[in-house]
Amino acid sequence: MFPFPRNVAAAIAVDEAARNIAAAVNNQRIEANRARNIEMREAQDPFHTLDEFTFRKRFRLSKDLTLWLLERIAPLLPDEGPTSGVPKRIQVLVTLKFYASGDFQISIGDCEFFGLSQCMVSQVISNVTDAMTTLSDEYIVFPDTEDQFREISEGFQGKVRFPGVVGCIDCIHVLMRAPDGEPWHYKNYKGTYSLNIPVACDHRMRIMMHESGLNRG
Repeated sequence: MFPFPRNVAAAIAVDEAARNIAAAVNNQRIEANRARNIEMREAQDPFHTLDEFTFRKRFRLSKDLTLWLLERIAPLLPDEGPTSGVPKRIQVLVTLKFYASGDFQISIGDCEFFGLSQCMVSQVISNVTDAMTTLSDEYIVFPDTEDQFREISEGFQGKVRFPGVVGCIDCIHVLMRAPDGEPWHYKNYKGTYSLNIPVACDHRMRIMMHESGLNRG
């Protein structure tokens, strides 16, 4: 305990010093915990602990492709803020795990490889997804020449003996809350609200087109 000061100025100085000491101790504790968590994650890094088959089964991508993706988007991920304490390679794996499993974010955070809170998992997924979408125009390209359409048609002809096919399309409804403005545009045939997202691919299962649209009949 601090001795009782004889004047107000001394009391203020003592109180400020006590607050600074408490803040410094708390910051040291936070940094120590962060360093320990990073060390634990590095020791449990799936790149080191999983073989190629198991890695691909869990994250749907090979190790090489995952590292390539990491190299492309790492400069776009924030170096400061709440996710800065999570290695970027782990951020990519967290997001891929979410894509691959569709599991609850809290369950993904509790995974033996990550040890993250649900809030942290949510922020990581958001950051990585935003970074990945910047690559979409580079890799998701709809054919626009006769030769490109011919190549796709011949590809389907050779694989499934079905002539004249220039792509396969399917749609998925992503559930959402009813928006405040014009909610009827988002109401689907099941009576719930969703975004209708069509995706088209070629004979090599490369995505050529995607779009989020309304549920207009």
